[in-house]
Amino acid sequence: MKVNVFSVLMLAVVAFLIMGLSVSPLQASQYLGEVTWNGSVTGGGSFTMKAAISRVAGSYYEIQGQGTFGSGDPPAIFAGGGVLVGTNLILTATLTQMESKGDGYNDAIVIRVTIDKSTFTGTFWWVNNWYDLTSGHFGQTYTPGTLTCTSTPFPLVPNSQAATSLMLLN
Repeated sequence: MKVNVFSVLMLAVVAFLIMGLSVSPLQASQYLGEVTWNGSVTGGGSFTMKAAISRVAGSYYEIQGQGTFGSGDPPAIFAGGGVLVGTNLILTATLTQMESKGDGYNDAIVIRVTIDKSTFTGTFWWVNNWYDLTSGHFGQTYTPGTLTCTSTPFPLVPNSQAATSLMLLN
């Protein structure tokens, strides 16, 4: 029995189209807005953070931003994700900052943030793992504090008209 190559090719194309049409498109995360916080460290000290918050899906979120922790310091860059639990958005992020004042310290910080979803005000704690380039010493500090939103809070649910579909084609 002789098989027609064209018929086999058409059958493969039809099968591919049927399977391809039954797969749901991937949803890209949706940018919700930018928030600015004034942070107050328990025991003294303050800083400013600015971040973009996006909704990935369901109750899952992502955050990217920067913070200014001291006069003349370069911005500290952070990124992470979180979950909406009840009325709070709980986020975990990693933050890095390179030394700039010649003090030899490089920081790698894990920060946990809990904010109220309607006011965007909340609390934080971070664990700072630092390395002194000049002496070769490592150290770790724990720092808690509060965050006060200084920008206009925005809803943590996306605008359904702005949702973006992402199609992946090879």
